[in-house]
This record gives sequence, C-alpha cells and structure tokens, in this order.
Amino acid sequence: MPLMPAPYDQRPAPSGTRRRVALAALGIAALGLAFAAILDAVREGDGIAAFDPRIHRWVVDHRSANLDHFFRGVTWAGSMTVLLPVILGTIAWLLWRRHPDLALAVAIATGGSLLTVAIMKAVVGRSRPPVADRIANAYGAAFPSGHSANVVAACGILAWVATRFVHRTWLRVVIWVAAVLTALLVGVSRVYLGVHWPSDVLSGWIVGAAWVVAAIAITELIPALDDRRRTRRDAPRATRPDQASGEM
Repeated sequence: MPLMPAPYDQRPAPSGTRRRVALAALGIAALGLAFAAILDAVREGDGIAAFDPRIHRWVVDHRSANLDHFFRGVTWAGSMTVLLPVILGTIAWLLWRRHPDLALAVAIATGGSLLTVAIMKAVVGRSRPPVADRIANAYGAAFPSGHSANVVAACGILAWVATRFVHRTWLRVVIWVAAVLTALLVGVSRVYLGVHWPSDVLSGWIVGAAWVVAAIAITELIPALDDRRRTRRDAPRATRPDQASGEM
C-alpha cells in the first residue's frame, strides 16, 4: 500500500481563529514599528545604524580563509537561485495534493517579501559597504538585505507548512530550529562578505518575518470567512408576514 502524507491540521475553531488573527495583527504592527525605527536610523545615520561601520570593520579584520569559503556557501544557499526552485516546487506539490490554502501562504510570504525589498531598495537607495571590503559580488542598493528577507520568508513559511504535516513535537522543534539557524547564518554571511551593513540584515529579517506572519494569518482567516459565508447562505430565510398569518 503506497505511503500517503499525513493529513495536516485543518481549520481551527472560530474563536481560535479570531485570537490568532488578532495576535498576528499585533505582531505585524510591532515588526512594522521596528522596521520604521531602523529606517529612520539609517536615514539619519544615528541609533542602530551608527554601529554599522564599527561592526563592519571588526568583521573584516577577523576574516579567515575557512570562514570565507563557509560563508560564500551559506550566502549561495540563501540566494534565489536555490530558494526559487524550492518555493515553486513546494507550491506545485501543495496544489497537486489539493492544499491551495497552504500554497497561497507560500506565495504570499515569498512574493510579498520580494516585492517589499524591491520597493524599499528603490525608495531608500542606501549604498553598500566599500567595494574594497567585499569578497562577494553584489549589485543594487543595500537596504534592506534581500537575501535576509527572502530566506526568512521562505524558511519561515516552509517550516510552518511542514509542521502542518508533522505531529511529533520534537520533529516540529527540529524543523523550526533548522529554519531559524538557516536564516540567521544567511544574514550573518551578508555582513561577513562585506556586501551589507548589519542594519540592512536586521531590517531584512523583519520584512521576511512580517510576511510570514501575514501569510499565516490570511491562510487561517480565509476558512473562517468561508464558514461564515456558508452559514449565512444555508440559514433558513425569515418567514414573510403574509405567510405567517396564513394569507394567500
């Protein structure tokens, strides 16, 4: 008998859905405020952005050949060259297995991250660290880090999707730890290679995380709206006054 994937956890209770969506809205608002604070610091050259040159110089001064090779590999693993086939393959598999809601979540998280990064790079136009300090190729504006945002969006939403099919707690923990470590390493690699300032990476992580939260909230909200619409449609129509009185 062929092995079938375990069914994923389906619709939460309506009250649970409202609570989760409300928490997601608060989370997105908090992430938005954090992003705005970093953006303001980058534009003014103060706050967290004031530490960028110091951290950058310390990292450059502590490079080694082994770390160079390691972080080049890490940053490649977090590029769209690797992520895009994984994302598209996952969406195709989910649609084939008839899980359009999960496929939509993957598309929202990753597509939203890509779009936000492209817009913010064009709007802010921050310069990257000096070319002499770079040991990897990089083009375009620095803020926010596209690698950092996209890897958080991809790893975060894929981890969430994977845990919908897994019911062992320890395995869910392993999946999330792997996703978080991957996102952290990719972000650090961008600073190590000298192609991004630390605040670029931090802002990228925030963008990716916000889109993961938004995608999950939308995915959980849609079934609740469908249930509400179905309940209204199936509810018996109110009896008209002339029918209630027996008039013809």
